[in-house]
Amino acid sequence: MRLADFPAAGRIFVDANILIYHLDATSPYQRACSAFLHRIETEAIRAVTSTLVIDEILYALLIHEGSQLLQTDRITTIQHRILNSAPFAKRCYARAAQMIDYLEVLRLHGLSIVEATFDIVKTSLALATEHRLLPRDAIHASTCDALGISHIATRDDHFTRLPSLQVWMP
Repeated sequence: MRLADFPAAGRIFVDANILIYHLDATSPYQRACSAFLHRIETEAIRAVTSTLVIDEILYALLIHEGSQLLQTDRITTIQHRILNSAPFAKRCYARAAQMIDYLEVLRLHGLSIVEATFDIVKTSLALATEHRLLPRDAIHASTCDALGISHIATRDDHFTRLPSLQVWMP
């Protein structure tokens, strides 16, 4: 299903890649993701994400920013510099701070942010095994199940393996 066609009724879980594509001016998905997030901002859609998704986003932003600054894609090099250079860390975290500010705007309107509890994590193992999901995606799916959410906004097509989720892609 196309993300632009998501109806206003019901709730939808927002995966990390939707927010990351929103920031990426070079992405072919940026326009669709930004339009979708605008619908959350204007309270046309009730959306949910989790603190685990936010962790994914912040980490991706840190690594991307560090990669651009150091001109390397070696994650260990970027992590080492963040941990050992305050000026470098500050530059990397600036982008993460902008995302937190934007998430706060979304939270004040149509976005709920939930915790991935230990019970959700325990339940996710069965989903991961049965549907061949990586742990974080299984936790996202388990979060949806726990909250009775049957829609997910994502670019990850492996969520289509889950009969309980209708996948909406940019």
